[in-house]
Amino acid sequence: MSSAETTRKKATRNLGRGAKELKPSAPPEIKKRAKRMFKHKKPSKKGGRPPVITDDKVQKLEAAFCNDFTIDEALDYADVVRRTYYDYMKKNEEFSRRMRKAQQYPLTLAKRSMLAQIKGTKLKPGDGQLSLRFLERRQPDRYRTKIENENPPLPPMTIILPGDKAHPRFSPQKPAK
Repeated sequence: MSSAETTRKKATRNLGRGAKELKPSAPPEIKKRAKRMFKHKKPSKKGGRPPVITDDKVQKLEAAFCNDFTIDEALDYADVVRRTYYDYMKKNEEFSRRMRKAQQYPLTLAKRSMLAQIKGTKLKPGDGQLSLRFLERRQPDRYRTKIENENPPLPPMTIILPGDKAHPRFSPQKPAK
C-alpha cells in the first residue's frame, strides 16, 4: 500500500459520523468530496420519527393531574399509551419533574385550604373539613387521627401440649418388656 493510499484512507475516516473538518494532510480530491457531502446537509433539521409526546399532550397531562385524575384517566384524556408515558418519564427528567409536581397539586391545594381555615384567613371559599378528609384519605400516615393504646402489652403466652414434661398430667410411659 502506497503512502498516498494510506493518507487517503486516514482522511476518509474523518468523513463519517458528521465530521466537518479533515486532517490538513488530506488530498485535494478528498477535500472536494467532503465539501460536496456536507454542502447539502442542513444542521438545524433532524430526521426520524416525530416525538409521540408533544407539548400539547404534556399540557393535557398536567391539566389532568392538577384535576386529580388517576394516571390511567390522564393517559386516556391525553391519548398517550402507558408504556410510552413511562419510557418518556425515564428519558426526560424535566417531564418527570413536571408530572410529579402536577400530581402533587391537589394535595397542595387541600393543605393551603386547611391552613387558611386554621389561620382564619380566607384564601378561597372552601371547607377546611373537606380538605382534611381529602388529606386523611390521600396521606393517611400523616393526617389520620391516631388512637394510642393505653393498655400495657400482655406477657407472652406459653402453650403446653399434652405429653410435654411441663404438662400437669404428664405420665411417662414405661417401655414394654
